[in-house]
Amino acid sequence: LADRLVTRERFEDIKRELLDFERSFFTHGLGDIRSTDENSPPPTQQKIKQALQDFSRNQENAPSSFLYLFEDDSQKPYLAYWDKDDTIMFRSHNTPPLVALPTREEENSRWTERIENKNFLLTRARASGMKMLVGRDISDDLAALNHFRLLLSLGGSAIFLLALAGGWWLAGRALVPIDTIALTASRIADGNLDERIEIDESDSELNRLAGVLNGTFAKLSNSIERQKRFTTDASHELRTPLAIILSETQRGLRHDRDAESYRGIIDNCKTAAERMRRLVDSLLLLAREDLTDGKPKSLDLADLASEAAKQLTPLADAHRSHLTLDITPAQALGTPADLETLIHTLLSNALAHTPPGTPV
Repeated sequence: LADRLVTRERFEDIKRELLDFERSFFTHGLGDIRSTDENSPPPTQQKIKQALQDFSRNQENAPSSFLYLFEDDSQKPYLAYWDKDDTIMFRSHNTPPLVALPTREEENSRWTERIENKNFLLTRARASGMKMLVGRDISDDLAALNHFRLLLSLGGSAIFLLALAGGWWLAGRALVPIDTIALTASRIADGNLDERIEIDESDSELNRLAGVLNGTFAKLSNSIERQKRFTTDASHELRTPLAIILSETQRGLRHDRDAESYRGIIDNCKTAAERMRRLVDSLLLLAREDLTDGKPKSLDLADLASEAAKQLTPLADAHRSHLTLDITPAQALGTPADLETLIHTLLSNALAHTPPGTPV
């Protein structure tokens, strides 16, 4: 686009230069053969022909600004005129020999431009049949335009390469945080749950994304940590009801008993199994990311303690320990399952980690 604009502007300048030269030649070179009366008709072809012949014969009287027309300097504008029968009326000495006779013969035609053999030519045909040509060599202009195109190409290529390098550099800088995020996520996926993405102070979209991911990683880490802790606690808690069931079944199989004794053993196994079911339900709640085991409510800790002691009596008998109950009513606000788990943990630890026969 820039090349077309510069080329068109340059050729328009050359055209104006040649038209000004042709008018100046008629006005000053031929002694201004036009009439001073604006209403008078234009000069006839015969009058123009006579003026051109006089100009050609009287070179010594020609204006100094037009003397080069009698020289072979093709770098300057040149002129040529033909009459209606294509006979040459005037042809300046600096007109290139390869310039051909104009072929356009339309009446009242405008100036027609063309480029031929590195010459810019303007041709015109009058109603009378006379034809005119004005032109000049544009080798230097074409060389200047080629030089401009070369500079434009080099400059455009340099700008393109600079833009490419700048884009590559900016893309590299933009991808660094993404690589950091990817590497941090990979380390977290490998088990380094404490890893976090480093965030600078700039308010960018990647920093906001990193902040969201850090929050997500923190929640994930906390969730996994809670899961591990709960799984460990649940595994520990499941040992107690399993121990109760094994102890009761072994006691029931040791020798024959009456129906009431078997009923008590089965009832203890049932209670331990229900506790195992509650633990399994808690694991299912964890799998659904719902760690809340019911809403807090008012309860009596003494009831929970008595029930826990009753359930753990077979385990105490197996350890040859004696459970002593010394409890009083104690109202509290809490989650029954969580408090029951706490009491069972304390009692089972006391029974499992003390010497046999130790009072609890």
